[in-house]
Amino acid sequence: MSFLKKEPSYSRVPLLTGDEEDSEEELFERVKKGPPRKDNAIAKVKQELQSTVNLMKNNLHKVIDRGEKLEDLEAKSETFEMNASEFKSRSTKLRKKMWWQQCKLKLVFGLIITGVLIVVIVSLVLKNKKSQ
Repeated sequence: MSFLKKEPSYSRVPLLTGDEEDSEEELFERVKKGPPRKDNAIAKVKQELQSTVNLMKNNLHKVIDRGEKLEDLEAKSETFEMNASEFKSRSTKLRKKMWWQQCKLKLVFGLIITGVLIVVIVSLVLKNKKSQ
């Protein structure tokens, strides 16, 4: 049964890929630094996260500014609506006033023309009676 008992072929692996002669301080520094690839990956993820956070902050500021602009626009539109209704009522009153003024003017011109015609007709009739 020698095939069942295999001798393991272990080799001694230095702690954290350091030599056995490394001091505790050197090992501590190596542990603090960690594997270089992971640091780069973590730094890259942190940078992407920070860029995403900045983008979201920027978008949030834009949304707040947009909300303020919409509120201003709403206030202006309400003011415009009130001014429009006031303009409509005043223009209607002015139109009616101008219509009555035109009617009065036409009536005055009509009376003047009628008066002139009456004077002309009466004078012609009187001349004709005198001449006969």
